[in-house]
Amino acid sequence: MRRVRQLTRVGVGVAAALALASCGTDTGVAPQPVDNSATLSLVSRAEIVRTPPNSPQRTVLTWWRLAQFTVVHDSIALFTHAAQAQLRKADYAGVLVDFVGPWIRNGRPQVQRVEYPTRRHALVFMRTVFREPISLDLFHVEATPLALSLDLTRHGWRLSDPTWVIDRGKSLHSASVITTTTTHT
Repeated sequence: MRRVRQLTRVGVGVAAALALASCGTDTGVAPQPVDNSATLSLVSRAEIVRTPPNSPQRTVLTWWRLAQFTVVHDSIALFTHAAQAQLRKADYAGVLVDFVGPWIRNGRPQVQRVEYPTRRHALVFMRTVFREPISLDLFHVEATPLALSLDLTRHGWRLSDPTWVIDRGKSLHSASVITTTTTHT
């Protein structure tokens, strides 16, 4: 008898949930959740420490981690002066805090190799795995290649081409405008 009551309660709970879910209209699309913890891929300090000291890959992973935590001042310092100027012109602080930082929290960079076209220039080739949230318990996995360019300066290896960051910020901004427009109409 006790088991029947438990099943009845479960059945009533499911029916109530279905009734609530059917309320409203089908025209609105729920926005993608930003805080799906199953999608987080935060770079740890230990992962950075495992890279060679003063190496291009350490600079890249350090920037990635700082970007994940939206640390504006320290992350922009890992770019060359010329790249910093381009980033400031593109509103790096706003782009990082509003778009790139929250998005990059779902990304795991895997350094594949480092090439040195010249003694003072390096390319860090990575495979980036992004787990983008679809719902609170579902996510889409996308693995893409990415190469970041660095120059050796008197302050160590610095990212020299901010194009990917700027373009990704614009793309994420455009996507948020489209999502906001479609969910509020």
